[in-house]
Amino acid sequence: MSGRITDRIVLAAFVVFVYTFSLATSATAERPNIVLIMTDDMGYGDLGVTGNPVIQTPNIDALSARSASMSTFYVSPVCAPTRASLMTGRYNYRTRCIDTYIGRSMMEPTEIT
Repeated sequence: MSGRITDRIVLAAFVVFVYTFSLATSATAERPNIVLIMTDDMGYGDLGVTGNPVIQTPNIDALSARSASMSTFYVSPVCAPTRASLMTGRYNYRTRCIDTYIGRSMMEPTEIT
C-alpha cells in the first residue's frame, strides 16, 4: 500500500515539475524579437515609409507596418560616433569618438561596451 502512495506522490511531483517548466518556457517564448537596423548616411526622409516619393523601399515599409516605430532619437551626423553611442549607451562626446577622421573615430580603449 505504501508503495502505491509513494508512486502517486512521485507522479504528482513530476506533473507539477513539468507544468512549472512549461510555464517558464511559454513565458520566455512570448518575449519580443528586437531587430535594430542601423544604416549609414541616411536621412529621416529617405524611406518610403517616411514619405519619400522617389526612393522605393517596399521591404522596409512592410517591416515598418508590423513594427514599433520610434521617431524621437539622437544620432551623430556621421557613423562612428553613433556606433560608439549605441555600443556604450553614452553620449558620443563622453566616449571621445566624435568624428570619422584623424583618430577621432576610435573609442578610448578603457570604454566598456
